[in-house]
Amino acid sequence: MMSVFVRRVSVFVLVLLGFLSGRAALAQDGKAFTARATGQIVAVAPCDTNVCQTANVAGIATRLGSFTGELHEVVNTGTGAYTGDATFTFGGGGTITTRYTGQVLSAVNLFVAFQEEHTIVSSTGRLSGTTGTLEVLGTSDANLVLTISGAGQIVR
Repeated sequence: MMSVFVRRVSVFVLVLLGFLSGRAALAQDGKAFTARATGQIVAVAPCDTNVCQTANVAGIATRLGSFTGELHEVVNTGTGAYTGDATFTFGGGGTITTRYTGQVLSAVNLFVAFQEEHTIVSSTGRLSGTTGTLEVLGTSDANLVLTISGAGQIVR
């Protein structure tokens, strides 16, 4: 049976929120933004020697607007490190897809804290051509409820 720790190693990432830039072009031309979201881990299953998770989130990001997101990640239960892909859909038409890495920072009494680094890999609609990165900090509780905040830079 899967431990509570494994179930909590949230996709969070989630998510989403911010898309912070580390590249020179973003440092020069990027616009700072922040994001906040809440959500739920909706699926947890073993995959190979890891755990695969899916999470759904909803929130708001400055410069981008309100969004919903679906995140899929693969968690190494031994180290707490994970990788994933996320797609965020924004009001007004447009999506941003990210690839991310994450790390569980602590897991105490069914409460998990994590951090993620997202990189935008594609965008559509009114957000076509958007690039950038996002740094996320988040938590997951005993009911697999996610709370996430992030900051980053985007170029549009």
